[in-house]
Order: sequence, then structure tokens, then C-alpha cells
Amino acid sequence: MFRIVKKIGRAGGPKNREKSKNEWDKKYGVGKWKVVYQYNNEIYTREQALEKFYNRSYYEYLKNHPTTLNNLCNMANSLYNPHADATGGVDLQVPAVYKALEHLNKSLQGAQRIAIGTWGYKQGIEYPQISWELSPYKVPLWCNKDISIEVFWQDYKYLAVQELEQLSLFSNNTNLSSEFSITEEIGDLFNTNKLKYVYAHCIAEDCHVNAGITKIFDKKDPLMKVYLKPRAIIGKAIKYESNKVGKVYNLITKDQSWKAARVPGKTYYRNRECIPYDEYLKNLRLCLDDLKDQMIVNNEKFLVMPKIASGLDKCRWEDVKPIIVKVFSNTDISIIIRMLD
Repeated sequence: MFRIVKKIGRAGGPKNREKSKNEWDKKYGVGKWKVVYQYNNEIYTREQALEKFYNRSYYEYLKNHPTTLNNLCNMANSLYNPHADATGGVDLQVPAVYKALEHLNKSLQGAQRIAIGTWGYKQGIEYPQISWELSPYKVPLWCNKDISIEVFWQDYKYLAVQELEQLSLFSNNTNLSSEFSITEEIGDLFNTNKLKYVYAHCIAEDCHVNAGITKIFDKKDPLMKVYLKPRAIIGKAIKYESNKVGKVYNLITKDQSWKAARVPGKTYYRNRECIPYDEYLKNLRLCLDDLKDQMIVNNEKFLVMPKIASGLDKCRWEDVKPIIVKVFSNTDISIIIRMLD
């Protein structure tokens, strides 16, 4: 587990980044700290924030501004970041634009090398208007139009340090169980003491609840999907709590609800877009790691869930269960896997 210790500003050039790294290594230990982002009370790794907020904002902007998109494709044959080139800084906007073009099935067909993120006339070069329009200072955050991507990237950045191992803190407490357990049983998932157990289930990032266990949760509390929608990110376990459903950890394992995992050797997905099997299992592992960390912090000892990822998502239970065991085996959490038949 990591905890936020302070807000940090701009990283600066290579020398400043190296200086900060050395200071934090000395103070907290090598590998014992990381840069994270906090937004709407959710914490994201740098990689998660880059995908969820930065890259997606460029995608949404270009998708919703077709004139700008077409102008860029017609003008440019390549893109560059003059500031990053000059200072050795990290270039985020050019890769983000390229990724957005790829997702929009667009390509650069022009004849110019276009800068992203600058404007005006500098050092004998006159930059076109589109260079400034696509600056991270101008492109709004997709989920909050009141701030730019740059404001988010600099003002929502924090330093987090690793906590002591949670289990070592509990080792001398005789009131806590020292054994992990996982059992499979027949029965209704919801015929469980919701004051004692927390639930977990898989759901897509789009938060559609058309079928399966997600549909049952939605019938019990339609507000859960409303809560999840702005918070969902692949690889996270988003907790929701209400009197209607109790405590529910929503495991965000994929982007679209209609997708399934492409299991090796199976052919009945031929006309259906699927997620590579290894990628899905990796997403699931990230969700379970996040779930475990939150349960330890919240002192939650009992978990009930269906055969996650093995229903509509089509994963093999014999592949999924070992992942669950590996994640939780060093805890004292008791898990029930409950199925109807």
C-alpha cells in the first residue's frame, strides 16, 4: 500500500527530475515511493492517469472537433514538441495525438512537420494556429471542461510512499485470523450477510448493465452505475456502498460491456470483438490487487463473489481461481465463491 504524503509540482527538465528522484530515494528508500494522481477521491498511478485522463482528453477533443481533426490530417506529415526537443523534457502531447488518430482511424496526409503545444512566431519560425489549439494548455480535460489537460497533469500530482506491510502490523494481534481461505459453494450470491461480507464482481468501464450479475446489482440499486460512470478505469476496484446492496467492489476489467475474453482454442467469438486473453487476465489481476489493498486498509475480512470473469466474459475458471489465490494468499481474508449451480 502507498499513502500520499505531499502535492508535487512540475517535474522540470532531466536534471530536476534526477534531483527529485535522488532526494526521494534517500528519504523514503529506492522503490518505496511513486508519483500518483488524485481526482475525485480516487488515486491513479501515472500510467493509469495518462490513459484515463491525458490521452482520452485528446481523443475526445479531436473526435468532437472534426474540422480540427481534418485540418491536422491534411496539413501534417509528422508531429513534434519543440519544447521537449529543446529541453529534454517528457513529451506527452505528441504521443497522445498520435494515439487519438489511431483510435479514430485517421492518418497524417499532409506535407508539413507540425508542432504541438506552441504558438506565434519564435526563433524565425511561425507556428500555425492548430499548434496552439492542440496545446495541453488549451485542450480541456474530457471529464471536467473547466480545466485543461495541463492543469490536471500538474495540479493533481502527488508523491506517495509505501506503507509498512499491513500484515506485519497485525501479526501480534490475537483477535485477527492468520489464515486465508477460499471456498466454493452452491447458493444465491445475495443470500449473504451484507453487514459481514463485501461483494465483488466484474463490470466494464462503460458501466452498461445489460445482463449477468451486473444487471441484478442494477435492479437492487440503479444509482450504483451512476456513481461508477465518472470513476471507472480499467484495473481499478471501485467501491460503492448503500443500504440496498451493502458494500460492493466493482472490478473494472474491460472497456466495453459487450466484449469478452478471447480464450485460446475457442472459435465461437469469430464475429465478436474480443479482448486478448492475457490482457484480460492482466486487467483482472490489477483489479484484484486493488481490491485486496482496499480491504486491508478498511479492515474487511470477508468477501463473497461469483465465479468472476468466467460467465459472460468467458474466461476459464481454472485460470481465474489461481490468480485470486495468489493475490489473497498472504492475507487473513476469507473468500466465498458462490454460484447457483
